[in-house]
This record gives sequence, structure tokens and C-alpha cells, in this order.
Amino acid sequence: MITNVLIQAASGQSVQKRAPVVSSKANRAEYLDRAQKSIETLDKMWLSRTATSSTWTGINAWQRFPIADSLMEYIKISGDKTLLPVVELAVANKDGLDGNDDDLWAVISSLKLYDLNKSPSLLQFAQTQYKHLTDAYWDDTCGGGMWWDHERTYKNAITNELLLYAATLLYQATGDRLYYTWSFKEWEWFHRSGLINDRNLVNDGLDKHCSNNGQKTYTYNQGVILGGLINLYLMDKDSGHIATATTIAKAAISDLSNSAGVLVEPAEDLAVDGQIFKGIFVYHLGHLFPHIGNAADRRIISAFIGHNAHSAWNLPKSSGNQINAYWDNLHSLYGAASQAAGIDLFNAAVVTVR
Repeated sequence: MITNVLIQAASGQSVQKRAPVVSSKANRAEYLDRAQKSIETLDKMWLSRTATSSTWTGINAWQRFPIADSLMEYIKISGDKTLLPVVELAVANKDGLDGNDDDLWAVISSLKLYDLNKSPSLLQFAQTQYKHLTDAYWDDTCGGGMWWDHERTYKNAITNELLLYAATLLYQATGDRLYYTWSFKEWEWFHRSGLINDRNLVNDGLDKHCSNNGQKTYTYNQGVILGGLINLYLMDKDSGHIATATTIAKAAISDLSNSAGVLVEPAEDLAVDGQIFKGIFVYHLGHLFPHIGNAADRRIISAFIGHNAHSAWNLPKSSGNQINAYWDNLHSLYGAASQAAGIDLFNAAVVTVR
């Protein structure tokens, strides 16, 4: 049975969209089982592995890292480390990266893997790469911020969200005040840059006049920022960071869900890049959930993830546990990227659905 809970905008005013609340029989163990089955399908259909490297077919190079993050999240939730060798080979594979955002995805995955296996080379890579990127691609254009590309043509949201998130992870790994300083320097710039619009959603980037360019509010831009804000809260205990993250999360749930309550991208046709975006959002939404004290906000997020997890698993018998990119039973767009997004969704359901 599906009922409705009215989402409140940050201003306190009611908005017209409603977030579905699912009365579902699925529990923690069942969502964990769905994640496991989805991982088995990911490996069976798309894993490409040699003795020295692993990747997944049909993806863009940067997506190796959020796919590895999905698997590492499952390892942490389940305690099952049998996936670790595949993850280690994938994170070591830097082939095909292009742009500062790609390099930051690699830094972040290296730090998450370091948290699991404590390999010094992973931390050394992350520190070296972070220094290179900040030395070479952070400047005073638009008052600060990192360039997206090596040619320095565009300052965008995702690169700077990743920079913030990576800095907070480096601080967690090392306790070095350098990364504490970078974390708050990046957030101060991001917060005043105008990238967060008046609907509390993050647009794609800045125009040549250093103003919000009004381009699409992709779901992953609403996700990675949550990870950075959560870690800022863990660093300085300022609950305002959780409040800001919750506001962005609720705005995304409200504005980026279709009439059936399923999360959608603002771009109707999903290229390979976009097929993993929703997974990145719910990954961080799942991490935000334990830090939210307001019971109504927790219900909204729990209901949203539960409904989407139900929709994504409502598969035709012939699918072989493939998760389509649209999280519904109306499309048939499959691949490693969309499969990883489904794994993120079921991982999040394990920790948020009661």
C-alpha cells in the first residue's frame, strides 16, 4: 500500500509534489539480499578482470570508482570481504581518466579503500594527487574554486563537491590540519558561489560571468555535496551542515521525482555517464540519514528510498536481476553503471528502511 507524506520546502511552504510512503514487507535482510544478487549480476554480465586489473564493460573510465564505492559500501554493511580483490584491482586501474573530476573520483575511492585495507600506497596516492590538483587547478577566477578541465574553461559543481569530499576524507585519514583548512575553504567558496539555486538544488556550474549557469540539476550534484557536509559536521560538530544537507536532500526528493515518486534525472535520455548518477545521490542520502534528528525528515527519506528500492526491484522475470537505469518496469536500459546505481539503492535501503 502507498500513502503520501507532504514534503515541506526549506521555506516551510508546502510544495505540490508528494513523496510516497511504502508499506513494504522488505526488511534489512531482504534488501541486503537484493544488493548481493545485484552484485552477482554485475560480476556475471560486466566484470572484466585480469591478474593485474579489473573494470566493468560498457562504462566510462571514471565510473570504475563509484562502482567500486558501491561494492565497498556493501562490504561495510555486510561484512563480506570476498569482493575486496576485485575492488582493489579496480581502484588501482587509472586508465582513461580525463579531467580533474575523474582524478578526484580516483582519490576518493583510494581513500575509501585505504579505510578498509590500510595500504599506505593508497593514502600516498591520494595525498600526492590532491596536492597536484589544488596546486595546478585552484585559482582566483570566480573568487576561487577548482577548474573542471585541464584547459581551465569551466568551473563546475561536481569537481568542487568532489574536492570538498576528498579533503574531508583526507582529514579523517590523516588528522592533518592542511585538509581541515581545505575542507572549509572549499565549502566557504562553494556556498557563496551561487551554485546552489533558490530551489535549494545544485546546478551544473558557473558561466563566464561567474554566475550560476542555470544548467540541469543532475542528481549526483545533489548527492556528493551531502557527503562533504556530513563530514564537515563530523569535523566541527556544527549541526548547520546537517540542516543544509537535509534541505538539499529534501529539495531533490521533491523536485527530481516523477509522478510515481521515482527519482529521475532532469535529462530524459540517459547517456552512460548519467546512468550512475542516481546511485551516487542515494549513496550519500543513506549516509545522511543517521545524522538527521527530525522524525518527519527521517520518514520522508526512509519512505523515498523504500519506494524507489521497491520500484527498482519490480523486475520482469527475464531480467536476471538486472536493474534498469530508470528504476521502473517500463524501460529496458541496462548496464554496469545502472546496475551499480541499483546496488547503491539497496545498500541505502538497508540502513534507512525500518
